[in-house]
Amino acid sequence: MAKNSLHDLASGAFGQNGSVFINSQNTVKPNDIDQYFHAITFVTNTQFQANADGLVSNVSERATRTTTTGALTDVSMSFNSTNGGELGTGGSPTGTIVFPAGLTIYGRWSQIKLQSGQCVAYLES
Repeated sequence: MAKNSLHDLASGAFGQNGSVFINSQNTVKPNDIDQYFHAITFVTNTQFQANADGLVSNVSERATRTTTTGALTDVSMSFNSTNGGELGTGGSPTGTIVFPAGLTIYGRWSQIKLQSGQCVAYLES
């Protein structure tokens, strides 16, 4: 859904599109396939799962190249991956980082899975 005004763009930043309190190791995804999480605020010191399920970005608007001259291809991106971000390759980096309480990070994520801690994930569509 396209944003039509400054009000529409800003509304998500203040939680008008909803939020999810996460305090378990369950995989959390938006209910609507067109939605994503655009901000995560950490309530306690928090760590994501250290596998490809921890923090995942949307497929629909992400592309990668296997070479500098190769064609762009859509892939599921995991911020916990060691192999160019492609889902299923496993690895770290965010899985090894403890995000401190009070910190808010911004991005575009379609899935969140915690190892420990608590956070609030804000929805955007």
